[in-house]
Amino acid sequence: MTKKFRLAGNNQQLDAAINALQDAKAENITIIYGGEDSPVADWIIVCEGNSFVHVRAIADQLRDFFKHELNELPFHEEGQQHNRWILLDYTDIVLNIMLPELRMHYQLEDLWKECDQEKIPTL
Repeated sequence: MTKKFRLAGNNQQLDAAINALQDAKAENITIIYGGEDSPVADWIIVCEGNSFVHVRAIADQLRDFFKHELNELPFHEEGQQHNRWILLDYTDIVLNIMLPELRMHYQLEDLWKECDQEKIPTL
């Protein structure tokens, strides 16, 4: 059963992506609503993996989920060669899967502090 999240509203794609992240054991998930007028995406998701292998595994699981369950391929991908920060761009949703030290350094949530944000509990 797909759990509903406050910011997701009726966006089934976003709800499904968050649940897939939780299934992949992603940590410290934050949803940022950029809005339809955002030059980047309607939704930005930032989360952490606790190692290079974990970051890669989360990205692989999300890529497979989007491909097989939602019939979508990423518009753009970055970071697979180093597995420190992997970006998956699905146009309306951009996923940032990062090591904790990179997340602290870049502080993406602060770049979007004017936007509505929701922290998602780690399962």
